[in-house]
Amino acid sequence: MTRIAIAGAAGRMGRTLLQTVREIPGMECTVATEYPGSPAVGIDTGVLAGL
Repeated sequence: MTRIAIAGAAGRMGRTLLQTVREIPGMECTVATEYPGSPAVGIDTGVLAGL
């Protein structure tokens, strides 16, 4: 299993990466970060990605 970390997970590229990683067999996102004070802090990554 390839584990992926995504910095800026709530941004356009971060959300796209979350969706893409989910679709690729053998990959999983194990870390997703946002800047301190971001409105997205504490929101489930699946919700951020629209999954």
